[in-house]
Amino acid sequence: MQSTDQVKADVRLSNLTGTWLKATMNITAGAVSVNEQQVPSVILLGHYANKSLGLITFGRGQILQYGGERINFEALTALTIDLFLRGTLGARFLPISFLTSIQEVILPLI
Repeated sequence: MQSTDQVKADVRLSNLTGTWLKATMNITAGAVSVNEQQVPSVILLGHYANKSLGLITFGRGQILQYGGERINFEALTALTIDLFLRGTLGARFLPISFLTSIQEVILPLI
């Protein structure tokens, strides 16, 4: 049952840039309390990738906010791997590669 002080939302994080992006959750006053297994605090998103965070219940005044960085170690490493695979194997490193298991990423390349 939903009270008037709460709202449930199906939250999706989208990278609208054409490059790899590291999204880090901003933990501030008023941030919604979430399970780290369901909603990771750091997400590496490929170009134009989407990540569903699932159904989250927000109380009055609670927010969920991520900050994005394009120039950092993780994003540049993913970009390097992506460019290497394109140049040597002619295969793209999928934008959702870090959101899935290693078997789902490597097996389609073989």
